[in-house]
Amino acid sequence: MGKVKQTINALVIEDNLGDFVLIEEYLADFFSNPSVENAKTFREAAAALTARTDRHIVLLDLSLPDKSGEELIRQVSTYSGQIPVIVLTGYDDLSFSIKSLAMGISDYLLKDELSPLVLYKSIMYALERQRVTAALRDSEKRYRDLFQLSPQPMWVLDLEIHSFLDVNQSAIDHYGHSKEEFLAMTLADIHKEEDLADMKRAIAEVDENSTVHLIGESKHIKKNGEVIYVDLVGQVFHFNGRLTELVLATDITERKKAGERLLSATVTAEDNERKRIAQDIHDGLQQTLITAMLNIEPVLEETDRLSQGVRERFRRGYTYLNQGINETRNIAHQLMPKAIEDFGYSGAIRNMLDHLHSATQFHYHDNLGINRLPGTIEVGLYRITQEAVNNILKYSHADEAFIQVTRAADSVQLTIEDNGKGFNTGDREGNASHQGLSFMQSRVGSMGGTLEITSEIGKGTWIFVEIPLNQD
Repeated sequence: MGKVKQTINALVIEDNLGDFVLIEEYLADFFSNPSVENAKTFREAAAALTARTDRHIVLLDLSLPDKSGEELIRQVSTYSGQIPVIVLTGYDDLSFSIKSLAMGISDYLLKDELSPLVLYKSIMYALERQRVTAALRDSEKRYRDLFQLSPQPMWVLDLEIHSFLDVNQSAIDHYGHSKEEFLAMTLADIHKEEDLADMKRAIAEVDENSTVHLIGESKHIKKNGEVIYVDLVGQVFHFNGRLTELVLATDITERKKAGERLLSATVTAEDNERKRIAQDIHDGLQQTLITAMLNIEPVLEETDRLSQGVRERFRRGYTYLNQGINETRNIAHQLMPKAIEDFGYSGAIRNMLDHLHSATQFHYHDNLGINRLPGTIEVGLYRITQEAVNNILKYSHADEAFIQVTRAADSVQLTIEDNGKGFNTGDREGNASHQGLSFMQSRVGSMGGTLEITSEIGKGTWIFVEIPLNQD
């Protein structure tokens, strides 16, 4: 029988010299130059295992002079560490063999049924299992280290009940919850309510065939109540028999705030430019046209000496000039309503609604009194309200609409509701008013506020805007 080019270093824990010699011969049948050491007692075995850690296999007899049975297995396993242990015994006890395997030994062989091939197969199986187990353990350690040492918050989420199954130290540090607190929580405990429904819908679309899941942007709440913006990416996998997702959370709060500051500055600059252009039109072009009209009016009284054709041309020119004055006035008002400067948001909105000629009846109410809002907020709210009113007039076919503005301690809230035909909020791209809604979102974002839109086909539309009064 050909020898395997492989050597083996074995410790045989056996007090019967005849059995030891036989085992040594069996090993020599399949291994080249096997190194075999004999320990006749548990004490000798413990000393041998302590002295050398490079052994490949431990072959253990269950009955030694100083220790036997279950306790012997437990003690030898402690000293052997990751070295596979194969039990060799003369006792055919099925229940004990099962219990022994459950304790971590690699195999349970009866001496009466032992042969060189049986022993060889058992050893090779034990060594291969040790190799695979070690590789798996190493892989798990690397991924565990990657998970725990990541500088960004990470967690394992149960996709069925939305609970946290594991969480790394960065998430604990960033959110302020302990690991025990996290493991008792669900998504609802960290998500802002307005984002939770969208998040659950996104999770519901995930199945076991999914891989990388680009979840997207969301708002989370820390333990101290601070609201942060995060960008979420997930990896779907099975964890302890359940469909789960490894989620990586990147805090983009500062980036969002920087973007909002930039957007706010851009919007403010645009509003200032509109104001400048409106002022130029009012003080320049409009006044020039008015002066021209005033100079023409006396001439119209003296056109009797002119031919009828010339008189008609004069009158047409006067009419066009008057139209031009009205158009420039309207353009200047659209660019920057003077009523905002003179009377604030409330006065400007009331003035706009008073000049509407529409089948929709608008109702306006506020608690502002004589108090003015900050200038940027007044202009922003006016533009949002103006856009909403235009959408109602163009698309809603509403009989009534209600506009309410409420000033609270640290914010101002705008509610606009109509009883029109409504639309599917999940299909804004296909809605004719999509651009208007995007404009409102942009305006709200520039002021660091929040926008909620609720609508249903046949049941009208509800818009809620909240703007913080502190714009720092």
